[in-house]
Amino acid sequence: MKSLYEKTLLGGIEVRNRFVRSATHEGMSSDGVVTPELIKMYKELAQGEVGLIITSGVEVTKEKALANSLSIYDDSYIESLKKLTNAVHEAGGKVISQLVHGGSTVLWEIDYEPIGPSAIQDRFSKIMPKAMSKEDIINVIKQFSDAALRSKVAGFDGAQIQGAFGFLLNKFLSPYYNRRSDEYGGSIENRSRILVEIREAIAKECGRDFPVFIKLSIDDFMNDDVKGLEFTDGKEIAKVLAATGYDAIEVSGGSVGEVGGSRRPTPNFDGREAYFKEQTIEIAKEVQVHLIATGGIRTEKVAQELINYEHIEAVSFSRPFISEPDLVKRWKEGAKSRCTSCYQCGQPDGIRCIFSK
Repeated sequence: MKSLYEKTLLGGIEVRNRFVRSATHEGMSSDGVVTPELIKMYKELAQGEVGLIITSGVEVTKEKALANSLSIYDDSYIESLKKLTNAVHEAGGKVISQLVHGGSTVLWEIDYEPIGPSAIQDRFSKIMPKAMSKEDIINVIKQFSDAALRSKVAGFDGAQIQGAFGFLLNKFLSPYYNRRSDEYGGSIENRSRILVEIREAIAKECGRDFPVFIKLSIDDFMNDDVKGLEFTDGKEIAKVLAATGYDAIEVSGGSVGEVGGSRRPTPNFDGREAYFKEQTIEIAKEVQVHLIATGGIRTEKVAQELINYEHIEAVSFSRPFISEPDLVKRWKEGAKSRCTSCYQCGQPDGIRCIFSK
């Protein structure tokens, strides 16, 4: 039987245990560079024995969708990011960059015109994006592959593509937002095409041995009986991406502003732990690629149950680590997480637990 605390090869990355800190927007970088506060946060996670740390969304374009986020859209950010990767590695941890293009899912005031697969108003931001041309799509693919190469040069152990929560790439997967009639719209194969081509472009830039994960919304869980991406298609998309060469899939769901979206003020799904458990298990039956289970995991017991399934190789969460960066050590000693899922950790000056001094 697998153990949460054993060393393993996760998506091609040798990690000291099966715990993953999932990407969470910190909002602690006004100019896109790594700050001393962020280095301290990531170092504490590594010292707390988190097996793999996934950064907050690092934006691949100059036009930011997230306030005070990290950037990687040109080479000037590489030296800053090296400070972060060095701090994590010196503390014995591993870290991958999460690469994100916001599209029309924008979480602050902007002065540019966002793009999307089709000109469909964003249900959260209310922005009407510019429908992307083929040239736009080629440009976005290059932005991701260039960002992956910069991640490699900066010392990251891999990269994760943000394909969840209504950000640009997730919108290509959603039939509500993707109304295209060309090779990037319509069928599951077509809606997945941009993600397939991003993986292929990264392999050309970085080599096939540079690990590339994806955070994937397998269901939009849209409100008001609106038909977005649903699990029947989400499972098939996961199979396509696994066959394409993504090294691990972090199975998630929801879209910003919808049920299960990343800005929910209170726990959803009746407060259950591991609320993507059933979908993750279903996908695990049909793919060979490593899966990372997520979704409100708060106890060691539930985490252990999840990794007992074949192909589910790790568990990811973040809010308990915001409260206790040394939680892995504490669980090994028999303690419980103090995180109550109060969702008050996103403060104006950056993420922090309100129960911390």
